[in-house]
Amino acid sequence: MNNSSAKRLSEILALEIKERYGVDSVEAVRAKIEELILSDPSSTTFDQYLQLSKTKSHNAEWQKIIEKITIHESYFQRNENILNSVAKTVEQILSEKKTLRMWSVPCATGEEAYDLAFIATERVYYQKYGTTTLNDKLLEDLSLDHVYIYGTDISETSLKHAKLGQYNDLTMGALRKLDPVRRRYFFTQNPEYYEVKPQIKRMVKFVVTNVMDPPLQYNFDIILCRNMLIYFGDEQKKRCQENLAQALAPGGYLFLGSVDQFLLNPDDFIQHTDEQSIWYQKK
Repeated sequence: MNNSSAKRLSEILALEIKERYGVDSVEAVRAKIEELILSDPSSTTFDQYLQLSKTKSHNAEWQKIIEKITIHESYFQRNENILNSVAKTVEQILSEKKTLRMWSVPCATGEEAYDLAFIATERVYYQKYGTTTLNDKLLEDLSLDHVYIYGTDISETSLKHAKLGQYNDLTMGALRKLDPVRRRYFFTQNPEYYEVKPQIKRMVKFVVTNVMDPPLQYNFDIILCRNMLIYFGDEQKKRCQENLAQALAPGGYLFLGSVDQFLLNPDDFIQHTDEQSIWYQKK
């Protein structure tokens, strides 16, 4: 396939990606798709790629493109100001309800979803023992069956990494901001990596999900959606936020990124703010 054909195809597929997955960085996406097409010109013909743009189901070829355009990077305790506000909200919810359901989207390689698990564990621990000083034996005896965390992304590669829960300082710097206390109590150390402890892993379910589709699960107390909507156009941002709002339980909380514009009907939400961040509660 020649360069002009690859460019034409990449333009068609980039626009289709905007419609399907919300990503509006058309030129950046187009360039990555063109690179993918040209990297193995014998694998798929022009007509096959053109047919792919008309294929409504998500198949292996679409997944190959998704893996090319997505960012397989995150790190623990990213945007800690927002996580601090999440922690206060978690404490409030646990004082009022017997269960806690949270959704991290996009969760990439799992760091944010596990951050939510750390926060929940610390709050349940304090609720039971009345202290924030962690202890291995007390942690082992802690029941966390009432906490459910849902981590989703469109990248299967990222989610495989997330499910493993294995990180090191070479993995895109995943551990570079991790609190040493959390590293000590929530991970086991191996020669080449740190692995999230099974007790924490059991709290988190990772699933491939497209936020532009109707939600697969509902009744979340907290939804955390950061570092994604900056890549969306306004129409796609609104559609995504509508899906997230639909997945919230009555009284549930939506946390967006610090630069994300809230596009839902303000009459349907209560805005909360502190010195660190802004978040929205569904009425």
